[in-house]
Amino acid sequence: MDNELITFTGRSDWALVNSYWAILFHDGISFDSIHVISTRQEIDDVKKALKEVSRNYGFTPSVKLNHLENDLDVKKPAKVVEEINSEQNNVFINITPAKKVVASSALIKGIASDVEKIYYLHIDEVSNASYPYFDIPFSRQDLVELIKGEVIE
Repeated sequence: MDNELITFTGRSDWALVNSYWAILFHDGISFDSIHVISTRQEIDDVKKALKEVSRNYGFTPSVKLNHLENDLDVKKPAKVVEEINSEQNNVFINITPAKKVVASSALIKGIASDVEKIYYLHIDEVSNASYPYFDIPFSRQDLVELIKGEVIE
């Protein structure tokens, strides 16, 4: 079975890249594919950053864009979760960079579909958020796995 990550673009690409980096660093999971849900037409910079971080951990996932028409296209994230989960893969969701309205449908469908983990990278001071992951003090951030309600050390 493949490890598939579903994640989002949001207001800042740093939220996506840093939360992904935290998942790799703290949880030690490698992904075969990353499915980025976004209102953007292209995500070349995001793809490049995700692949670069992944290469530092010894793997190179495929990165796929799942385009949303707008932020209120709330059925699409749930559909993406359902489609990927139906392929009998290990499905993980990272809601950190998503807007709440978009993440909510993926969160609900993910819990109902028995996905492996749902991640959120909490940074307590947003002034630190636009820096590379290792430049943000670890004391200011926590990677949370929402299904179990645990901080991943």
